[in-house]
Amino acid sequence: MTVTTKIIQWLAQARSASLFVTIIIFGLILTLKYGQSFANFSNLAAVMLGLSLVGILTVGMTMLLVGGSFDLSVGSSVAMSGVVAAFFVKTMGLPIIIGVLGGIGVGAMGGVLNGLIIVKLGVNPMITTLATMGIYRGIAILIAGAGIPFMPKLFTMLGQTVFLGFQIPVWVMLLVVLIMSFCMSKIRFFRQYYFMGGNEKAAFLSGININKLKIVGYTLIGALAGVAGVLQVARLGTAMSTIGNGAELQAITAALIGGASLSGGRGTILGAILGAIFMAMVSNAMIIAGISVYWQSIVIGCILIIAVYSDVVIKNFVTTSNLTQQE
Repeated sequence: MTVTTKIIQWLAQARSASLFVTIIIFGLILTLKYGQSFANFSNLAAVMLGLSLVGILTVGMTMLLVGGSFDLSVGSSVAMSGVVAAFFVKTMGLPIIIGVLGGIGVGAMGGVLNGLIIVKLGVNPMITTLATMGIYRGIAILIAGAGIPFMPKLFTMLGQTVFLGFQIPVWVMLLVVLIMSFCMSKIRFFRQYYFMGGNEKAAFLSGININKLKIVGYTLIGALAGVAGVLQVARLGTAMSTIGNGAELQAITAALIGGASLSGGRGTILGAILGAIFMAMVSNAMIIAGISVYWQSIVIGCILIIAVYSDVVIKNFVTTSNLTQQE
């Protein structure tokens, strides 16, 4: 086995470690170039806050990708959930807890709908979630209209309260990452997603309830989209139907950068959140450099292509090298 083969196999097997090193090096480069404009606590807090929405979605997206699926509707689910929570609290005057639970519940129900369409009707996940992406965004527009501004202070405290230098959405994201990292690595039910993503037919024949896993997976990512939507509205103090626009692609990109695969069976929550951090650093560097925000979508698209291509290259290279060794 050549040195090149060993390096590529290490990159494939230890994506989180290699990505962590990349983030450190990238951070040092940005520090040397921009100094205190980048390397200060206020900027770190801002980066983490901006990362929180995508970070929460990335956790759920990683679980789906590990199981061999994905969800294109989560960005719209964020908007729908946030708008519903705001409508309950501001327009209907219901208690804040009802608004919060209502927003999260609507997101979860959207996930259940996705799962049932995929499992019961046999519709392809891409077509299903592409369709519901438009449906959920449309619901958000119908409810919010031009927006629901001036949310009550008790509600905005959920997104604006600062604890140890970071706002609440950052701590919620970290809590979600910790819980789901434990679940995906230690709990048998969630470990089954790896078997399903690796070989769905073999997993079914071994007695794994494939349909249940898919419905639970979509329900969970829908609930996480609900959490993200409620927190985003609380943070901004206004509910808008444009919230979460493009977040689904950012979540998929972060998960792929972190080691997940579109073919399923691979990926970790830690790697995915590191991928999200790397993307947030790229966006932050562009802002500091004075580059237009419109370029960020172009950069994210390019990163997505590179991430998918590198996954294919590494996978093919490792497979070829393994076959060569067997011969």
